[in-house]
Amino acid sequence: MFKQLLWKELREQRWKLIFGMVMLLFFTGTLLAARITSGREVLVVVWMIGGLVLALYSAMGVFAPETVNGTHIFLTSKPIRPSKVFFGKWIVGWLGFAVPMCVCSSLLALLILFHSQGRLFELKYIARGSFAGVALGTMLYTMTCCFAPRKSGEAMVGFTGLILCVVFILHIMFMMTITTIGRNQFSFANEAVIYLNPLMWFNFISRMSSDMHLWLLVMEQIVLFVLTILYGYRRWRRG
Repeated sequence: MFKQLLWKELREQRWKLIFGMVMLLFFTGTLLAARITSGREVLVVVWMIGGLVLALYSAMGVFAPETVNGTHIFLTSKPIRPSKVFFGKWIVGWLGFAVPMCVCSSLLALLILFHSQGRLFELKYIARGSFAGVALGTMLYTMTCCFAPRKSGEAMVGFTGLILCVVFILHIMFMMTITTIGRNQFSFANEAVIYLNPLMWFNFISRMSSDMHLWLLVMEQIVLFVLTILYGYRRWRRG
């Protein structure tokens, strides 16, 4: 029954996966060919688009259609554990942005290996940036799915994701302002607060100042992810 559910979700979401892949590859190729800015900056923009726009787009099509079409009760009445239904839908939606980003990064890695005029980028840079983009997208995707109002349509889910993006940006600006006013560097407490922000995954692209900072970021994001998805599952069960 679980395999049938996954297959159903994949058939419904496959066009979004294909669209995301084509859009990301076209956008990356266009920017690199135009040489508007440096290749590294182009890749950061692409990873942000994949991690934010595609993740938000995927979140809009996971749980909202069940609410709009009135099939939520039908799914929960099936002889399958509700947790499998929830996480099955979450996994398929996650693939909608993670697969395009991984495919795009893999093609860029091949471009580097077969480039005749020297390397455009380091492979480590591609790997670290791709991981950061997927990690950022995973957090935004999960938080959008779980924090959107219950029984909301796709538009409301998308609006929730936009609000979250604004909150992420304002949070970083606020923390930077506090540090500037205080005229001192980030204390451990400040770092613990700012690493709750998913946008901080992009610090992972350029090597972080210490392994402690890296582990602090990873552990806080894992805890935030687990708490968010448990909260979302509980709300979905009540839906």
